[in-house]
Amino acid sequence: RYSCNANFFESSPAMKAKTHQISWHYDADEPKPVFAADFSAEPIVNEDGTTALRLATAGADRTVKLWKIIESGDCDTSVSFLAELRHQSSVNCVRFSPDGTLLASADDDGLIMLWQRDLQHETTANSAGNMVMEEAPDQIEHWRTVARLRRHQNDVYDLCWSPDGSRLLSGSVDNTAIVWSMANHSPVQVIKDHKSYVQGVAWSGRGQQLLTMSADRTARVYNLKLKKKSSAFALETCLASHEVPSEASDLAQAGDASTSKTKRGPKLFVDVTKTTFFRRGAYSPDGSLFLTPAGQRVDSEDRVTYHAYLFRRSYPSKPVLQLPTEEVAIVAKFAPVVFALRPQEETEDLFSNLPYRMIYAIGTSTSVLLYDTQQSAPFAIMANLHLAPISDLAWSKDARTLAITSEDGFCSLIGFGPTELGTQVELPKETETMAAVDNQSDQPTPSKATAVSNRIATATPESPGKAKRRVIPVHISPKTQARPASEATPDSAKSPVSKPTESSATTESSAAKGSPKRITPRRVVPQPTGQSVTETETDAKKPRRIVPSAV
Repeated sequence: RYSCNANFFESSPAMKAKTHQISWHYDADEPKPVFAADFSAEPIVNEDGTTALRLATAGADRTVKLWKIIESGDCDTSVSFLAELRHQSSVNCVRFSPDGTLLASADDDGLIMLWQRDLQHETTANSAGNMVMEEAPDQIEHWRTVARLRRHQNDVYDLCWSPDGSRLLSGSVDNTAIVWSMANHSPVQVIKDHKSYVQGVAWSGRGQQLLTMSADRTARVYNLKLKKKSSAFALETCLASHEVPSEASDLAQAGDASTSKTKRGPKLFVDVTKTTFFRRGAYSPDGSLFLTPAGQRVDSEDRVTYHAYLFRRSYPSKPVLQLPTEEVAIVAKFAPVVFALRPQEETEDLFSNLPYRMIYAIGTSTSVLLYDTQQSAPFAIMANLHLAPISDLAWSKDARTLAITSEDGFCSLIGFGPTELGTQVELPKETETMAAVDNQSDQPTPSKATAVSNRIATATPESPGKAKRRVIPVHISPKTQARPASEATPDSAKSPVSKPTESSATTESSAAKGSPKRITPRRVVPQPTGQSVTETETDAKKPRRIVPSAV
């Protein structure tokens, strides 16, 4: 069953929910749980010139399956089989790269596999008799393994691509999240902040922020930090507890600002006994907002209510909107496109600065709720579609189809009319790619006042004629007394100051030992003879003077 607000839709409500009774994932003729699904951005072109959707699903039968989804004019959908990709253990997640050319899948062995469609093999096989693979002649497409990513020690629960497809983020039961480079298929950063399973990961649409959610009842937000020769994500905030004003804050309101304090209240998120395997959050397509499922609130009478939280990317420490749910929220997904604003008299003033409207779905164990950024109440609810908890949601790239996966072994597809959700508008091109950040690493850092989104466009390489010189401190023995420049002798060429190469090597070797000696500069008192000696020349332990040397 489903319900909707007819005043929301631009045309008469025509959306259709359908649970397809086919063997999505099975073993010994028994249906197995479906843990994840994702639509490809690359459409399937039929012989008659029409297009269809490509959907990937991951299940407990140790396979990834690819499906062809055909949308009809009356919001109905039809499904046909394309291919099957095999793992050695249960597959927990599957995600297409942003351009649809690569497919990543993760399993219970901690293995992440990257797949690519082999068009040459399909052409050869079809010409030989319309058989793509001898062991599975019913497969229409052939996908080959291009890489196997091994670093996690246990089950990998969730995956997310960077906006440009140059990075992949994974979360695992080994309490870590890893950022992988697609250039060499190796880890570039391992995040070890969580104390328990990492059950969900998300990547901002602008490429500058990560979200990880864990069974330790926290969500952590990481911001991209640009360094001289590299870039890495650093922890921005840890979302763990509600902030409750204390008695001191009441005094602060009365005029004593020094006593303004807050105390930690109940946990923001539910414990591990209230959820299934996943806590899958999501970022909006423009990267300005993000959603976290598995939220909770405890009132003064210790009654618990469940919520999903909506945060601003620029202010991730406190939610801007709490979305109540009857059961614990498991997954949240934004539609990948944006829509024109609805008339102001029909909306709430939630995000008045947004020039467009975004739609998002929240999945609980038994229902899916649809919201938009112009109202705090859901405009549609789909419930009782499955006999087991919902595990994942996936929007098609045109936002006309929403896929729902369940642990009962079946998937449901929700179809929408061409303008049923609204009029689509173009999203401003403000996405900053990880590849551009890597290219910017060797360029000079602009002023801090410059926006991060403008750094790549404004940074220019240094002039090749002006090479940088590094100044390295050089130790001078107390016996070696400095002379004025007018009295310099040829013997001064033998002083350590004239040997930057040796001093550089000495400094580097001492630093490599791990505990360099701290040197305190001492004031030098000029003497009438033209020479200068230290003020405490008679001390047993004389300080060493540090003279900068250009290297």
